[in-house]
Amino acid sequence: MGSTPRPDDLTRREREVLDLIRLGLTNEEVAGRLGISLDGAKYHVSQILSKLGVGSREEAAALALVEARPWWMRVLGWSLAAKLAGAAVVLAAAAGIGVLAWAVIATGGAGNEEAQTQSLPGPHGGDHWHAIYEIFVCGERQPNFPLWEGIGVHTHGDGIIHMHPFAPSEEGAGARLVKFFEYGGGLLSQTEMRLPRSDRTLRNGEACPDGSEAVLQVYVNSQPLADWSTYIPQDGDRVQVVFGPEGEMAIEEDRTTIPEDQATRTVEIAVTDDGTEAGIRFEPDRIEVATGETVRIVITNTGQMSHVFRIAGDDGEYGTGDDYVATPDVFGPGERGVVVARLGAPGEVLFRDDTLYSVSGTILVTENWQRRDVSRSSTDLYPALLLDSSPVIPPI
Repeated sequence: MGSTPRPDDLTRREREVLDLIRLGLTNEEVAGRLGISLDGAKYHVSQILSKLGVGSREEAAALALVEARPWWMRVLGWSLAAKLAGAAVVLAAAAGIGVLAWAVIATGGAGNEEAQTQSLPGPHGGDHWHAIYEIFVCGERQPNFPLWEGIGVHTHGDGIIHMHPFAPSEEGAGARLVKFFEYGGGLLSQTEMRLPRSDRTLRNGEACPDGSEAVLQVYVNSQPLADWSTYIPQDGDRVQVVFGPEGEMAIEEDRTTIPEDQATRTVEIAVTDDGTEAGIRFEPDRIEVATGETVRIVITNTGQMSHVFRIAGDDGEYGTGDDYVATPDVFGPGERGVVVARLGAPGEVLFRDDTLYSVSGTILVTENWQRRDVSRSSTDLYPALLLDSSPVIPPI
């Protein structure tokens, strides 16, 4: 006999979708909140219903609500309790109260939308989340934090917060941004910041070299946070911690962006994994483009973790202004990243998953005439090669 389905059986993204269903959001609203396509939202909902063995969104929401399981639900059993709770949700909605009101009652009464947002879950054991972070001091981008490991919330020196808790203390609130600083030996409060492996503490009110007064500010996906003491980075977030003049959000230009409608061709790549960093790989890990060709590259995440896709650009160096980076910056399981690139010099250009620098692939950039005839052999193009080894000038 199989085990009883529970919300714990869901993936990280499915739990996020289930939380939003519980708050009464439609598929369209779920897609907008999570930054995914409508089809992606519908897919996640169908997976949730299938895994939980329920036939409606209301029953799925009810399963989330009875997670605490008071005594009467334990007596009735999980499935029956969920169905009764699901029926109560429907009745509440019919009475004009809605799923959100039921959620407030069942969870002890979150006071407002802000409280509900703060209650969104952090990472748990088995999750592997990634969030990009950047630190600016008086307008200057600071180096990535050095590598530290042995803690489930850490970095590889790659500008990414890696969250895959090893212990219960690192789950949920244990993965807050302030804890990330603490785990690395640093400090982040509402008024002070000390970077990991640094002896200097920056405090609100200190002056930048230009004489302007500096204060601490935190931006998440370009939106300022008033209080970051409880903030838990979510999978795919872009976090910027700024010490500088108030209201000044620093942006480092580490990429070139080309509109999708300029692309003349689309190339498909998959990034996959087995739930561990050791299992990350690209399929294929080598593609070919022509010099000056504008190519749209679609990267589908078929694995279990979130990923980042970056092309080094013509200078061959990562982190510079001619890089090409997929949008969104971090895309989760079942999602896609899209990047449009135009490489101008023949040769080989590398691309990689920024969540693990060692996982990379190659773009072979050929001259235009080579790209046009790539499906034909050299002897088809130049029969003289069969008779003579002298150099052959390609057609213009």
